[in-house]
Amino acid sequence: MLYCLLLKYLIPNASQAESKVSYLKMKGDSYCHLAEVAAGDEKKEILNRSQQVYPAFEISIKEIQPTHPTRLGLALNFSVFYDEILNSPEKVCSLARTSQM
Repeated sequence: MLYCLLLKYLIPNASQAESKVSYLKMKGDSYCHLAEVAAGDEKKEILNRSQQVYPAFEISIKEIQPTHPTRLGLALNFSVFYDEILNSPEKVCSLARTSQM
């Protein structure tokens, strides 16, 4: 239900960067939780869809202060996703360097 609200109303109608990033973060969190329990082709599909959330990070870098809680929370969640779900510590390090800008 919440996922449908995010997709149909909240994300498309978000006018402020902080709101859009928060909503995209929620969408990404749902993919992360699904990826934790999925397997096989279903997990691959979820991981492919999770890449749709990456623009949230770009928006946060361009429009939100580095110390803003929304930006920090997004960076943390992306780091956890890349480390625990994708097993990509290199991406986590890259993300950490980019987050500090």
